[in-house]
Amino acid sequence: MQFTKKQIIFLTVGGVTAFILALVALDMLPGLNYKENITTLTFWGVDDPKIWAKTITNFRTDRPDLAISYKRISEDNYEKELVNAMALGKGPDIFMFENNWLLKHGDKVAPAPPGKMTTDTVKTLFPQVAEDDFLANNQVYALPLYIDTLAMVYNRTLFDQGEIVFPPKTWNEVALATSALKIVEGDTIKRGAFALGGSSRNIVNAADIVSAFFLQNGNSMVNKELNRSTFSDRKGKDAFSIYVRFADPASSSYTWNQSLHMDSEALVRGEVAAIFAYATEAQDLEDRNSFLDIGVAPLPQIDPTDEVSMADYWGLAVSGRSSHKIKGKMVNTTREAWDFVIFATTNEDAASTYMAHTGRPPALRTLINEIIATNENTAAAYAVYKERRPALRTVIDKTIANPKLGIFASQALTARSWLRLGEESFAEAIDGAVEATLNGELAAPKALDRAGGIITEELQSR
Repeated sequence: MQFTKKQIIFLTVGGVTAFILALVALDMLPGLNYKENITTLTFWGVDDPKIWAKTITNFRTDRPDLAISYKRISEDNYEKELVNAMALGKGPDIFMFENNWLLKHGDKVAPAPPGKMTTDTVKTLFPQVAEDDFLANNQVYALPLYIDTLAMVYNRTLFDQGEIVFPPKTWNEVALATSALKIVEGDTIKRGAFALGGSSRNIVNAADIVSAFFLQNGNSMVNKELNRSTFSDRKGKDAFSIYVRFADPASSSYTWNQSLHMDSEALVRGEVAAIFAYATEAQDLEDRNSFLDIGVAPLPQIDPTDEVSMADYWGLAVSGRSSHKIKGKMVNTTREAWDFVIFATTNEDAASTYMAHTGRPPALRTLINEIIATNENTAAAYAVYKERRPALRTVIDKTIANPKLGIFASQALTARSWLRLGEESFAEAIDGAVEATLNGELAAPKALDRAGGIITEELQSR
C-alpha cells in the first residue's frame, strides 16, 4: 500500500507523539518532569540572602535534586517567629541555631543521622566549644558557622598616653592599669579605664564577661544533671567579687559606674579606654569613628597558663519535622537537610565565603590555623599566596586586610561555653546580682546566691 507524502508525515508525527505520551505515562521521559524531581528545602536565618547565594549555588552543583529556599528574619524577632512556626508545623527544614540553644530548643532539632556526621568528626573539625554547645548523648545536634570570641578592644591613643606599653594579660594587670588610664574628679568618673563591674544597663556584654570570670576560675556554671546552677559556689563567688570591684568606689580598681554611657558609645567618645567586645562589634566601632585608633588584645585571664575565652556564635540545625512530598508520598528529608548543613559548615570554600561576606572568624580548625599562620608571618603568606588552595585564598586576603581577626580566631581554640535555658534569663539574674551588690542591697555573696537560685528554679521547671 502506497502512502502519500502528507500521510507519511502525519503517521510519523503521530507515532512520535504516541511514544512521548507513553514515556510520560511511565514517568520515563528525561527532563520533562525535572522540576517535580527537585525537593525544595526551606532555610531560615538572620543573615542577608547575598551571604548565602554562592554557597547554595555551589551546593546545587553537587546536588541538583535539591533546591534551597532561604528566608531572612530580623534577629530581634527570629527566635519568636521560629518557635511559633514550628508549633504550627510550618517551620523551616534548616535553620540558624544559637550556640546556647541546645538545652532550650534541642527538642526541635533532628540530630545528624548515623553515618552523616559523628561526634568524633566534630571534635576533629572544630574547637572544643562546638562540642560543649552542639553535642549531647553522643549525637550531633548542630554545626557551627563561625566562632566569635570576647576580646579587649582598646583605644591605642589613650593607652599610649597612660604609658601602657602592652595590653594587660591578666585581670590583676587590668586592675593595676586602671589608675594610669582613668580620670576621676571627686565622685565623678570623667574617663573610665575599663568597662567592667557594671550590669547590662551600660555594658553590652556584661553577662558574658561575668561568665568568663566564672569559667576562668574553674566554675562549671551548672551541674552534670543540668538541674542546678553552680556558679554561686566558692569559686563563683571569688570570681564575682573580682568583677564587681571595678565598679566599687571604695576599691583601688574603681573605674566604672552606672551613670556612664553605654560602653561602646563611651569608647567611641573617648570616655573609656577599653571595653570587651566580639569581632562583629569591634568592626562596627571602627565604622562609627574612622579616626579612632582601635587595638584588639586577647581577653585577660585569671590564670594565663590556663586560658579560657568566651564564645558567641550561630550554627546550623535541621528541624525534627523535615519532610516533603516526593512522587506523591510524604518522605522524611532529614538526611537531605543535613547534607546541606554539612556542606555549608565543613566545606572550606563555603566556610571561606561565609567569612568573606560577614567578617566573622571561622569555625573550621583548618581555617583558624591558616589565620594564625598568616598573622605570624604575613610576608611568607604573600610569598606562597598563589600556591594556596583556592579555598584558603579568601582567608589569607581577609587576614591580611584585617589582622585583628587573628586575635578573635585564635581564641576560638580556648573558648568555652555552658548549657543554659536562655541568655536573657541568665543576664537578668546576673544584672540583678550586680546591681544589688553595687547599691548596697546585698553583699556580693548573698546577691550571687539569689541569682543562682533563680537559675536553679528555671532549670528544675523545664
